[in-house]
Amino acid sequence: MFSFQTNIYKKHTFVLLKFRHQMRNLLILLFLPLFFTNCDSTDTEVTSSNTIVGTWTLVKRTIDGSIDNLGECESVNTYTYNANGTFEETLYAAVVGSPCLSNPTVVNTGTWTKTFDGFFQFTNSNGDVFFRDITFNNFTEFYFEYCQSGTCDNQNPTIIRETYQLTGN
Repeated sequence: MFSFQTNIYKKHTFVLLKFRHQMRNLLILLFLPLFFTNCDSTDTEVTSSNTIVGTWTLVKRTIDGSIDNLGECESVNTYTYNANGTFEETLYAAVVGSPCLSNPTVVNTGTWTKTFDGFFQFTNSNGDVFFRDITFNNFTEFYFEYCQSGTCDNQNPTIIRETYQLTGN
């Protein structure tokens, strides 16, 4: 009888060890893909909606929360930000008897960099540097705010918000 109990014990031990070995292999297979995923912060830059690359147009302006009607040509001005860090602003003016699109009056160029999430630095061809805290509503729209006087040092500064929409890539 003792021999019979020993055989049953060995058989159960073998089955338990085999089960543990199979479970360990299963857990390894389940968790192995986690070791091959990359959590690099640059991944979010590529898929994130906060990219300024593309061609944008001004679609709305508010001054201290009240809607300000855009000028005749403001909605056809284009702001193109390239992936290589350059930009071009094509601005149109109305000339009596001539549509806006036939006479671009100013083309500004320069460079841009994303300093950190939502903050951009722009340097125009004259060397003037300015910063914008840009908020992206989605992949196709962003806005930023600034003070009319250029600084917000006044006690009651006039706040202007401009909203842009993506028109092309």
